[in-house]
Amino acid sequence: PSISYTNFPIVLVVPGGASMTPLERLLKPFRYIIWSCLIVSVLVGLSLIAVLQVMPVPALRDLVLGRNNRLPCLGLWYSLLGGLALHTPRRNFSRYLLVMWLLQTLVLRAAYTGQLYLILQDAQVRTPLQTMAEVVAKGYVFYMLPALKGVFRESLLSANIRLVSSHEASLKRLRDEDDPGIAVPLLLPTVYEFNYLSGPTQRHLTILPDALMTAPLTFYMRPHSYLKRRIDRLLMAMMSSGIIYRYRRIYLDRIERASKQRNLEPHPLTIMRLAGVFVCFLALQLLAGIVFVLELLALRHPRFRRVLDVAN
Repeated sequence: PSISYTNFPIVLVVPGGASMTPLERLLKPFRYIIWSCLIVSVLVGLSLIAVLQVMPVPALRDLVLGRNNRLPCLGLWYSLLGGLALHTPRRNFSRYLLVMWLLQTLVLRAAYTGQLYLILQDAQVRTPLQTMAEVVAKGYVFYMLPALKGVFRESLLSANIRLVSSHEASLKRLRDEDDPGIAVPLLLPTVYEFNYLSGPTQRHLTILPDALMTAPLTFYMRPHSYLKRRIDRLLMAMMSSGIIYRYRRIYLDRIERASKQRNLEPHPLTIMRLAGVFVCFLALQLLAGIVFVLELLALRHPRFRRVLDVAN
């Protein structure tokens, strides 16, 4: 073979997965690390407020929370959900803490609402597989060209490999069906081309995040061919002059950008897509009902009322 003049990653096309549930759509805008940081921030704030309320040092409490701030926990939750600050402190240190918290919540709310709008509008958001181990555990059949059988012979069971001469029918099954039970290793430009030809209104192929390997492109010739040195010099000259890079930028990059275009025109939101919001609303209504019952019980039992005052 000649020298490699370019290379492409070999990716694994997998089923797109089932549609996301309404509650999964509410959690999808942020990754687990962002949710974890947000929860830690709220817990640290609540813990700090609880410690300052218990400590017999009014000056320290006024320094951090502000003077005459009787509802710091309610103000924390209110500002987190987008409300106004209930109490404006007068000292610089407490003002600095308040500004930092408002800035953090402002950025998080804006990012969350923007991503949530796109997820609710896009009915094709799904939960695909993420690793090769998950694909093997599912027992999928690998449809591949005969040229790739030798590459995957050692890593995959021969019973799960089926050789095909064309991937057209397999790719259509992966695009149109939720779980066809197959997986197809392909060059990444082939995936872009199929998505480009499918158009922005059709579902696109789903691939694993990590490529399986990188395939170098070379010219094959007879052993000890006298053309090898000449072709190698020609390829080196073409790479040095930027012709190969220009070809990839003009043709392949254009197909890649066009294949990623999606039809994101606004559509009416259905009840099923907003079911997660209604579930959260019902849960909050149930919580409000429990609090109302506790308040009624506190009017009749003085000890229970003191316990609620401490909790508040």
